[in-house]
Amino acid sequence: MKIFINFFTFIIFLLLLISNNALASTSEIEYKITPSYPRAYEIVDLDLKTNYFDLDNSEIFYYIDDNLIQQGFGLKNFIFKTKNVGQKTNIKVEVKKFNDEIIAENINITPAEASLVYEVQDPYRPFGYKGKSVALSDSKVKIYVYTNFRDVNDKKINSEKLIFNWYKNFELEYDKSGVGKDTYYIDRLPANPRKTDISVKVYSLDRKLVAKDQINFSPERTDVDFYLISDTLPFNFKNIANPNIESFSLDSKIKAIPYFMNDLPMNVEVSWKINNKSVSGIFGEPLSIVLSNSVNKFTAETNLFLRVKNSKRILQSVEENFKILFSKENINNNKETEYFQESNNSSNETKSFFNFF
Repeated sequence: MKIFINFFTFIIFLLLLISNNALASTSEIEYKITPSYPRAYEIVDLDLKTNYFDLDNSEIFYYIDDNLIQQGFGLKNFIFKTKNVGQKTNIKVEVKKFNDEIIAENINITPAEASLVYEVQDPYRPFGYKGKSVALSDSKVKIYVYTNFRDVNDKKINSEKLIFNWYKNFELEYDKSGVGKDTYYIDRLPANPRKTDISVKVYSLDRKLVAKDQINFSPERTDVDFYLISDTLPFNFKNIANPNIESFSLDSKIKAIPYFMNDLPMNVEVSWKINNKSVSGIFGEPLSIVLSNSVNKFTAETNLFLRVKNSKRILQSVEENFKILFSKENINNNKETEYFQESNNSSNETKSFFNFF
């Protein structure tokens, strides 16, 4: 028992000795670098502070790679530019205190780079949209980090030899972090209005090189636009002035385009109503509907309702009311009437006739 007590006392003494030595060797100067993880050829701010003496009355010298760049009394801020990836910049700071004592601090900065990109899994691209798929509420997202790390021989370090620490909303994701883990998956992105911040810190195995990047997801609410598809026009007409659409034909095809929604059309439930009565869209094209007006019983306007709901991603849903206004210019035009009748006979599209309601 006595031997154990003596051993325990010795361990405590050793820890105190190490602690005292560490405190004694602590520099009297504190510094802050902005940005914390500089990229190549980036402007960097170096700020000094201390609680041990007056910096304003001290002469401060800044060296870059042993070359004096700037000096002056109270010069607590220094701005410089980094070199290329993998190229070290040595910053030496010398502070000459009022009693001529000189305190020095060496700071080494070697730029490394990490860039996050994301890809939506099973995306939906709306009608006429040629851009990148946007991450939505409940979307499945793959995030990948491109790295540019160089060793002392200017050879690129492969991602398999880098350490990736992933953070979700600033909390470390232990199970998704580690050596070579350069890909991060989100099975269901939190819905609007919640935001999701994903960041990554990438280290070399010796921890001498580090880079950071982050990406923020703010999912859009699902929205819908309506298009009037007309054979008589050389183009498809988008309804700019929601909620009303004006048609100059007796037959009018309306196409609904949901935005910010996944899994179209296989997992989407579509419900149309005309004047509060349920109708079906075109067979095989549920987001489209054809309205056939009557020459004898002309209807000047009618109310339409659409609800689109993602059965697997319930937070992706939208419903909209709008009107379609029919122009009376076509009533007395026999040629137009013949055209509409002929069109009705030859079309395979399912139509919704107003005189049924």
